[in-house]
Amino acid sequence: MTKVNAEGQKEQILNAAAKLFIEKGFGGASMQEIAEALGVTRTAVYYYFKNKDEILTALVEEVTLRARRLSSRVASEATDDPKERLRALVHQHTMLILSHHNEFRVIDRTEQQLPDRAYRANEDAKRAVLNNFTCAIEDGVKAGVFRVVDAKITAFTLIGMCSWPAFWYKPEGAKSAEQIAETIAELAVQSVVRPAKRQLKGESGVSEALALLREDLDHLSLMIEKTPRPG
Repeated sequence: MTKVNAEGQKEQILNAAAKLFIEKGFGGASMQEIAEALGVTRTAVYYYFKNKDEILTALVEEVTLRARRLSSRVASEATDDPKERLRALVHQHTMLILSHHNEFRVIDRTEQQLPDRAYRANEDAKRAVLNNFTCAIEDGVKAGVFRVVDAKITAFTLIGMCSWPAFWYKPEGAKSAEQIAETIAELAVQSVVRPAKRQLKGESGVSEALALLREDLDHLSLMIEKTPRPG
């Protein structure tokens, strides 16, 4: 292990442990193997972590606490455009997953084995992220920019879109993390946005909504008139 600061050494241990946990499972990897992967003694690993549970807890907290903090920050930033708010949420969450794809895969595989502290942190973070996505979608619906959808189900779906690349992303692949995040963010927004001509603008939302409704009724009346009558 190269001589770097304490945080750098911890990061090296966590990266090595994440790869081993993916390859062998949490129960199949030992502290000795983690040390060997780094080319150091077990004592060097034990200096930072007492056991595998501590390593797993650190892995979880690195991803989940950051996910909670980042999504909450984006959700709190003032913006009048619901599309840009949702786009930013999806983009930053996807980038977080891609920059910690090994850690995320470990969390996914060991969720039911997590130590209490890590389990609680993971559950709290997931609820916070879900709530931030849900509120962003609800606000877009209320503003007349998004279609009327079940905000919570849609939020679950979009978070799944952000998370799935962890299982196929390769840093050396044809597309960079940034390109993938941009694509997913655009797909997410387009999945809920209303057609431009049907988005409500300005403060006269009720009047615009009524105008759109009248337009639809007029169109429906024409369709009924053109429908051949039986007999």
